[in-house]
Amino acid sequence: MTLTRDDDHRHGTPNGYGNHGCRCERCKQAHSAHAREKRRRGLPPGDARHGTRNGYGNYGCRCDACTAANREAVREFLHRTGRSVPMDEYLARVRAQAEARDHHGTETGYRRGCKCDRCRRAASEARAERRERPGVKEHENALSRERRQRARASLVG
Repeated sequence: MTLTRDDDHRHGTPNGYGNHGCRCERCKQAHSAHAREKRRRGLPPGDARHGTRNGYGNYGCRCDACTAANREAVREFLHRTGRSVPMDEYLARVRAQAEARDHHGTETGYRRGCKCDRCRRAASEARAERRERPGVKEHENALSRERRQRARASLVG
């Protein structure tokens, strides 16, 4: 819900920006000031948000636990996007994770980053099936396709 009236009491507050989606200049400035104040105050000792990316990024906490959480999140992002390791090494890791979660050879495996022949074929077949069956939601087709593939695999293997 965007604030439409200029005299609305929520204009110029972090609430107007964050909860009501208002992007007027007053609401943007209030949101920025609120975020700066949160970072300035930091997190009190014993706060449950210590050791999280939220504590590091939104609250400006630089304790060892928050720094480690941020470092791990950045490392995971870099690996996920293939920026810190050779792409072959990254894809091998993604394939191993997909196999461990029993998504290998499925559309889900493909969507999660595995581009092996089995996952590509599964994604291609799922897309073709969705095109043939209009009116059915995409995620419902993906789920039913994966169930059929697992059933076939259990009969063969």
